[in-house]
Amino acid sequence: MFSKGFEPSRALGQNFLVDANIARKIASEAAAGQLPRAIEIGPGAGSLTIFLAEFFEQVLAIEADRSLDYGAYLSFSGIATFKNAEDVRQSFLMAPDDRILVETDAPYLAPVPLRGRPNVIGNVAITASFLAQLRGVEERDFATMTWQNTIDAFKLS
Repeated sequence: MFSKGFEPSRALGQNFLVDANIARKIASEAAAGQLPRAIEIGPGAGSLTIFLAEFFEQVLAIEADRSLDYGAYLSFSGIATFKNAEDVRQSFLMAPDDRILVETDAPYLAPVPLRGRPNVIGNVAITASFLAQLRGVEERDFATMTWQNTIDAFKLS
């Protein structure tokens, strides 16, 4: 896609994932399931989209705000804690309470203050704490809300 002139635009919030090696690894591991299509929901077509296109026959990149109209959930990772991820934080702040999930990108993209180290599942608590504070709610209330959203999203009850 780079050869066709497609490059992510920071002005459009499209390159929050800037490490090409990580983007390629994520796309490669996603393709291990041998499915023909990938759906990426985020701020728009960006660097990860480019690498997904190398591994899948079709890639659908959906802008986060439009995906809410279709009942999607928005999941936020340690990227939200990064200094230059204002677009991710803005997406988080506009998301309805009942559509927010919290995740890790383990083993990649550990939240601040652990950035640069391997990410682990337990770091989701650091991200959740950061997001609760950003939203101005108690951590316990935020954890309850996102746990209920997880139950609803994955139909666990």
